[in-house]
Parts: sequence; C-alpha cells; structure tokens
Amino acid sequence: MEPYQFEVCANSVESCLAAQAGGANRVELCAGIPEGGTTPSYGDIVIAREALTKTLLHVIIRPRGGDFLYSPIEQRIMLKDIDNARPGVLSYWQVAE
Repeated sequence: MEPYQFEVCANSVESCLAAQAGGANRVELCAGIPEGGTTPSYGDIVIAREALTKTLLHVIIRPRGGDFLYSPIEQRIMLKDIDNARPGVLSYWQVAE
C-alpha cells in the first residue's frame, strides 16, 4: 500500500489521462479553474470516466465561482448536477463548500 494518495486537479479529459499516466490515484475534474473550479460538463464527466481505467474520478460540484454561500436555487442546481452525473459514472463527487 502506498503511504500517500496523489490527487491531481484536472480541467479536461486530456489532463485526466495525463494525471493517470503520471501515477495519480485520483483526479478531481473541474471546469473554470481561474474561478476556483466549477462543475464540468456532463460530456467531460462521462468521457473522463470511460477513459480512466485505474484512477478514481472525483468531480467538483459548484455552480459558479466566488463565495461558497449558495442560494436555494443554486443548491437545487447542485443536486441536479449530482443526480445527472452519479448513475454509474462517478467514483466520488465533491461539493465545494
């Protein structure tokens, strides 16, 4: 067993594959890195999951950049994003807080 877990923040499927090739144990996929990370597209999530064969996929769930105080509508959006991405696709999702 490895004494550490190596996680890489990736903003594309290509970055996910590079992280896997570099030995990452898991990848956190997000979009909008300059904004602090936002939920990636469904297509990115699905293709990353298909492409990663030995690396866990974590997906950030965050509707926008800025603070981490979410309105009731933003909370509903986040729950829908989780519902859409979860079935058979995600190893883990992370709600930014």
